Amino acid sequence: MSRGATPRAVTTEDEVEADSRREARESAVGAAPPHEVSEEKEYDVFRDSLLRYMGYANECGEAFVAWLPVWGVPATYGIAATYVLADTVDKGVKRWNKAEGASDRANQAAAVATETLTWQMLASVFWPGSFIRVVVATTNLALAKADVSAFDSLAAQGLDVERILPTLLGLAAIPFIVKPIDTTIDAAAEISFAKALRGEMKNASEWAVGAGVVGACLAVPPVLFGLAETISNAAQ
Repeated sequence: MSRGATPRAVTTEDEVEADSRREARESAVGAAPPHEVSEEKEYDVFRDSLLRYMGYANECGEAFVAWLPVWGVPATYGIAATYVLADTVDKGVKRWNKAEGASDRANQAAAVATETLTWQMLASVFWPGSFIRVVVATTNLALAKADVSAFDSLAAQGLDVERILPTLLGLAAIPFIVKPIDTTIDAAAEISFAKALRGEMKNASEWAVGAGVVGACLAVPPVLFGLAETISNAAQ
C-alpha cells in the first residue's frame, strides 16, 4: 500500500489480490504520474490530483523547521493527518458501496478504513517525518562542529547557510526514503495488521509475530525523534 492507497480488499469478490496491491502502490505520493495510470482505473482524487502532495506536508515541515514559527511543524503534521483521515473515510465509503448487499458490508468497510489509517499514519506521516528530522539534526550537528568560516562571504550577502543547508538536505532526502519506507511497511502489514484485518491469522504464533511487528513499527518514530533530539542537543 502507499499514500492515498486503496487497501487490499478483505474479500476477493471485487479485486484480484495482485491488482489491489499494485493499485495501492501506484496511489502513493510520488507514485507514477497520472499519464502512466491505466485509463480503466477509477479516478481517485487522493491519488490522481494534487491533493496527494498533502502527504508530503510534514516532511517539508521538518525540512523547513529553521524557518517556521514554533507551531509550524505541528501544523504540517496536522495537514498530513487531515489528508490521511480524508483518504481513510474515502476508502471506507468506497468499500461500503462496493459491498452493497453483502452480509459483512460494515466489516469490510471498517477493515479497509482501519488498514488505510494504520498504514498511512505509519508510512505517510510518522516514519518519514522522523527520518527527515534526523537528517536535519545531523546536518546541524555537522555544521556546528565544522569550520564554517568558508560561508562568511555568503553570510555577508544575506545567505544563511546554516539554515539553508539543513533545509536543502532535508528536502533532498525525501525522494530517497519514500520507497524504502513504503516497501518496509508493506512487508510489515502483510504479516501483521493487514493479515489480521483479512482474517488470515491462523494461530497464536502468527498473532504473536503480528503483534511484535506492529510494536516495532510503532517504536520506530519515537526512537528516531529521540535520536534527533539527542543530536540537536549535541549541536548546541
